[in-house]
Amino acid sequence: MKLYQLVEQFVADAFQNQPVILVHLQRTEHWARKLLPYQDEVIYCAALAHDIEKPEITAGPDKE
Repeated sequence: MKLYQLVEQFVADAFQNQPVILVHLQRTEHWARKLLPYQDEVIYCAALAHDIEKPEITAGPDKE
């Protein structure tokens, strides 16, 4: 499995109960592809997972 597919699955699983955040991450990756076509997949992985370490994203009211 390619790195991007692993990151995509991880993000989808991690934010399955937070659809607004999941859409935000997916849209960021979408625009990275539009604005930076033909880049290494690492760029798109970074765009997709860019907020994953923020406490307000990963904690949230239902995660405390």
